[in-house]
Amino acid sequence: MGEPGKDNQGESIGKKIAKDAGVHLGVKNTANTVADQVVFNSRQGHGFAGEHANHLADKMTGKKAKLVGKGNELDGADRLVNGELIQTKYCASGSRCVNECFDGDRFRYMDNGKPMKIEVPKDKYDAALDAMRDKINDGKVPGVTDPQDAEKIVKKGLFTYEQAKNIAKAGTVESLTYDAVKGIELGIQAFGLSSVLTFAACVWNGDDLETAFLTSMEAGIKVFGVAWGGTVISSQLARTGLEKALRPMTDRIVNQMGSKAAAKIAAAVSGKKIAGAAAKKHVSKLMRGNMITTIATTAVLSGKDMIHATEGKISGGQLTKNLVTTGANVGAGTLGMAAGASQGAAWGTVILPGVGTAVGGFLGGLFGAIAAGSAAGGATKMVLDQFIEDDREQIMPIVEEQFGLVAYNFLFGQPEADHLIGCLQEDGFENRLKEIFAADDRDSHTYEWIESWAMPIAENREKVQLLEGDALQKQLEEMERKLRWESMLGCFLESLESSDDEGAIEALVTWEEEWDAKDLVELIALATETDLPKTFAWIQNRPELSMIQKQVAWQEAMAMESWRIIVGSEIYTFGAGESIGQASSTSAAGLGRRPILRCGI
Repeated sequence: MGEPGKDNQGESIGKKIAKDAGVHLGVKNTANTVADQVVFNSRQGHGFAGEHANHLADKMTGKKAKLVGKGNELDGADRLVNGELIQTKYCASGSRCVNECFDGDRFRYMDNGKPMKIEVPKDKYDAALDAMRDKINDGKVPGVTDPQDAEKIVKKGLFTYEQAKNIAKAGTVESLTYDAVKGIELGIQAFGLSSVLTFAACVWNGDDLETAFLTSMEAGIKVFGVAWGGTVISSQLARTGLEKALRPMTDRIVNQMGSKAAAKIAAAVSGKKIAGAAAKKHVSKLMRGNMITTIATTAVLSGKDMIHATEGKISGGQLTKNLVTTGANVGAGTLGMAAGASQGAAWGTVILPGVGTAVGGFLGGLFGAIAAGSAAGGATKMVLDQFIEDDREQIMPIVEEQFGLVAYNFLFGQPEADHLIGCLQEDGFENRLKEIFAADDRDSHTYEWIESWAMPIAENREKVQLLEGDALQKQLEEMERKLRWESMLGCFLESLESSDDEGAIEALVTWEEEWDAKDLVELIALATETDLPKTFAWIQNRPELSMIQKQVAWQEAMAMESWRIIVGSEIYTFGAGESIGQASSTSAAGLGRRPILRCGI
């Protein structure tokens, strides 16, 4: 009961590609985010948490913000906000926040001869100001002599010290809030890609613009939810012991990979040249981020399957099969995006350095994710098919059998059966299959479902009125007359085929009832291709028919042709739609031996 160009869920191939593209983009961005947040698990994780939290808040409020401290440049800034360099210090006290900015008596964070902004916890601001004033009074801040200028150097962060500590922990209100907001940021990107591709697929499929827009918005919102949920769950998992547990494995894989391969992957993902131990460390973090994100996103995408399994709507084997297939699609898609981005960026650089590199990397990543994800998911399902039968394959024979019973009981012809199939497909077909799987009596449940759609179809049939009394008697008489008429016509036609003029008349004589114009029309239509003058004369001389009735009968019998009819010594020629009264006449002698139709009107 599927449709060409659609998968088993009734989803068009174009829309599936659009959804997968958005999901893979969300997974890639989330994996990078998780890798960046590995530092939350370090001894000074709360400091990095404060830095990331303030950065995210600036971005979400429309500021042009960028994290610039990833390169670990000596005495470099952590953040760049609207062109202003900022060093974030989240310590247990305001004085310690300021002291961390000095190497002995040297102020570490300078920008073109001027002190950078020092961002401190919201609740440590006042103490930090006092400490900075003391440093200025002691002449330890180059170029600054007025203690009141401490306010130009010390910046109040948007979060307190305790909030930063809680952001670095799993399961706290602060960390969940931070991850939820971060998920919105990443979800919007996935939403944009998926909705644009879905809109294009709908337009190419022939949908009008309004339908395409609504469909694209719906698809984008669904992908946004996946990206958002995946970000929250992944980030929370990364703050647990899972990230540390995976580290030995990913480090071992990267070491076997080698420095050159690690450098290429790191450059493709980060867009920067990273080599040596730094590249290997970066790739190891990315791998852990991908693993954690794949687990989280698979859980989000498989949420319905998990619920259905607890409700008995799918089997444990089907759940396992779906989880493994989805996980393979997500994981391979992420790796494919990285590989595709690297190759696409290389091609783009050759065509148009700069812009071409960025565009090529994006398109290459997109196509790589779709191709790798689809291939891995398909291959995984193919292997699992050898061991685990889909629940669908168990249920479809039941549906087909019960469909046949309903169609038989309701006396459905092909048009009504096709209509019924369409109704079933529009009624959440795949979800209905899951309900059937969970039912105690699958046959009865299926029959009742199909019957519920068959009844309205049957009720819309044209009503049949049963005949009673005189009407029934009349109908029976007409039926009996028709049977005798058909019997007589059979003998009549046999004589016509053998050009037996006498036999044709004998057959007509057996008809003992009155003739009417309708009978004459049928006889003339049958006899026009023969040359039996006696038969024509016998038909034409029925005394119970008037001349007008006979003329009309001839006209109706030959309405689609032009005829010449001999009436006495005159030849009447008339065409389709003309009556004999409108026909033109000529002398019969002028026809010679040309074929004509003779009758005795």
